[in-house]
Amino acid sequence: MGRNNKTLQGAFSTIVGNTKERSAVEQFISRHTGSDLPGEYSLAKNIPGTTADLPGQYSLAKYVNQYKAITAENHSVIETMALLETIIMQLKARMEMKDITIYFNRKKYVYARCPFFKIDREVKEIRICVDPIAYYFDNGPAPGNLAMLMVNDDFMNKVYDKVAEAMDAEIKNSVKIYDILKKNLEYSN
Repeated sequence: MGRNNKTLQGAFSTIVGNTKERSAVEQFISRHTGSDLPGEYSLAKNIPGTTADLPGQYSLAKYVNQYKAITAENHSVIETMALLETIIMQLKARMEMKDITIYFNRKKYVYARCPFFKIDREVKEIRICVDPIAYYFDNGPAPGNLAMLMVNDDFMNKVYDKVAEAMDAEIKNSVKIYDILKKNLEYSN
């Protein structure tokens, strides 16, 4: 559901990476230096960049080192841009709040999910527990129960309220992180 949603794909957010994925910058550097370890760039370390990699040609190490220096110098700006993207995508999802899906989980609870960008999450959606199934049905989940809930205005209002509350908490956290990054960026300039 949320995995293929184009409105949840950012440009800078893939550049900076997250705790589960290396940044696109590190991946690029490792592809061109022969090292797979974050921060380990064997070619750039072993070749000082003064000799040509190919006779009469240009030095790969020289340009890799320049690339590393420029990306390191601008890392805070790129990270701030990625966080701005996150906030923008989250606010847009919050404003639209479409494609909410309800489902039964563990045959005990009614859950809802909605597309939403979250840092460090492969699945780009927000999930919340609405209520125990027993609150609505004595016999547990049965065919047609979800359809009955979806036309129940009180239930759907509760779903929208709980999804909105969960989104608001995520947005608040993103804004808090952004404010810290912005202050650090202003301080360093």
